[in-house]
Amino acid sequence: MSLSTYGTMTTKEIRVNKLYASDAQNEELLIFQENADQILNIDSVGTLRAFSAKALTVDSDALISIGATTSGPAGLNLLTDTVGINMTANAGGIAISTLASGTIEIDSVGAVAIESSGAAITIGGDPIAQALNLGTAGARTIAMGSASAGGVTIDSGAVLGLTGGTGVGIMATTGTLVFQTNAEDANMTCTTLFNGDFVVTTTGTEANVDINAGGTLSLEGVGAVLMESNGSTIGNGTQTNTGAINIGTAGARTVTVGNDASTKVDVNALIIEL
Repeated sequence: MSLSTYGTMTTKEIRVNKLYASDAQNEELLIFQENADQILNIDSVGTLRAFSAKALTVDSDALISIGATTSGPAGLNLLTDTVGINMTANAGGIAISTLASGTIEIDSVGAVAIESSGAAITIGGDPIAQALNLGTAGARTIAMGSASAGGVTIDSGAVLGLTGGTGVGIMATTGTLVFQTNAEDANMTCTTLFNGDFVVTTTGTEANVDINAGGTLSLEGVGAVLMESNGSTIGNGTQTNTGAINIGTAGARTVTVGNDASTKVDVNALIIEL
């Protein structure tokens, strides 16, 4: 069964309460417009319901617009009872947008997946100065990247803050973990608030901790500053450089080298001044 605005039909406006194809005839119900210069409009003052026991197809060689008019608080519902809703573009793209001040919500009782088989997945790629919120409510686990990911980049033009209620763990499982600033004269600050400790630890038996500075390396504490080794030598100035080593050169300090149980104290120099 077909209904169109050409052929034996002379009127361009058809008003019906129900339009269907006979099950006994096993026919298709086709509503179409073949004149490329005209538009096929299907409109309803009340609820407009399209139902099919099998597939329901809306197809066009041009733009397909499905929506409520802006004259009232009407909405658009796409609903299925037992099967899924598929929106597919064989070529081109699918755009979901609000023209005014509306909100787009994607919600599901099950999982929500955004996938791409051949290109990048972009969230917040337009140059709009609005916040991007991920997992801001609920006791959620947020995962970014995987063991096979080529890289994970977190970038900020201002301050980048990482906060954890019980801790923040950053780990490189096989490669090097690098913290650096790219801007000239930029500072990197690691600070603990209140009474927390700042601990840098390696767990491997042959792992080292190297701290190198292109300028001055300063270690300062309101309390004591300790350099300890529980299994080897503590070395200061062991490289073949000519810079001075200054210990206690300012302030009314007590400088102690060795203790009553020390087996030996060596002081070697061309000139020793006491």
